[in-house]
Amino acid sequence: MAKSDPDAVFVSAKDPEDVTRLHALIVTDFENLLEDLPLFVPYDNSAVIGEVHKRARVVSESFDDDGIHYELKVTAIEAERLLRWLT
Repeated sequence: MAKSDPDAVFVSAKDPEDVTRLHALIVTDFENLLEDLPLFVPYDNSAVIGEVHKRARVVSESFDDDGIHYELKVTAIEAERLLRWLT
């Protein structure tokens, strides 16, 4: 089977090292789907603040007089959704 599908991952659920390796591969694949998104949310659009925390990983946030500046890790679909809510 390895010859027909070289990207296949062969694991034994009974081997803790295999399970750990599979978990790391899944996390890495998911991380590769995320993109960086700088985002500014004005305080008068505070409904979006909860959505930011629900739909993205907040890398950093800073507050100023007008709103919140975020650095996010987010999927492309969620980035589009957040940006649409701010326009």
